[in-house]
Amino acid sequence: LLFVGVIVFFTIDYFVFNKMYSDKVKEMNSLVSFLFLVPSFIINHNEKFNSIFIIFILLLIIK
Repeated sequence: LLFVGVIVFFTIDYFVFNKMYSDKVKEMNSLVSFLFLVPSFIINHNEKFNSIFIIFILLLIIK
């Protein structure tokens, strides 16, 4: 019974986290595209974009 529960848990876990991970990858791809399309002077003068860019660089370093 425990074995069946573990298998069911891992199956559900795999599908849920796989969906979340693929959504995050799509968000990161759109963020990368957005950062390359926005001129650098706008990123440097806007604190919101600057913090997003710093977070993006830190995420790349961590992985």
